[in-house]
Amino acid sequence: MASPNPAVVTTDADLVIVSQAEVDDVIERVHGSPNGRARLCAHRSSGERFQEMIIVHRQDAYLRPHRHPTKAESLHIVDGLADIIVFDDGGSVREAIAMGPIGSGRPFYIRINIPAFHTIRARTEYVVVHESTDGPMDHDDLIFAPWAPDQSMIEASRAYMADLDARILAISAKS
Repeated sequence: MASPNPAVVTTDADLVIVSQAEVDDVIERVHGSPNGRARLCAHRSSGERFQEMIIVHRQDAYLRPHRHPTKAESLHIVDGLADIIVFDDGGSVREAIAMGPIGSGRPFYIRINIPAFHTIRARTEYVVVHESTDGPMDHDDLIFAPWAPDQSMIEASRAYMADLDARILAISAKS
């Protein structure tokens, strides 16, 4: 498997077979990733009609809430624990789904069929996610939440994550 970017593993293989060794490689790559994420792309190019990735998020990773107006997205937790957070258009938490791998007692799969803002928060040192979505990759079809800080704003991102964690905790306490 090739590696044009240290945090991204790509392939042109006819059969993409992922074992623990490949996952371990992506986990290694996440340690040096400035945004706290690394991925193995099973699709050959960003132009393919179907895109699948194994993505590792470190616990401190910030993924700016975003939505895809014309695409569905599915997430399958392979290892670790995470919250998938879905927001309304104003930034209020609509749902916070505590997820984990099969056998954890938590939901392990979610498909987002609506163009809702969403993000993922790793709740363990890292979380390994199998993500599938429609291609081709089009940055015009990725809309970032205007009420959430840009990923380049490190301190604002950390403050936003702390606030989001507090909101999720408050929602959980009411349940």
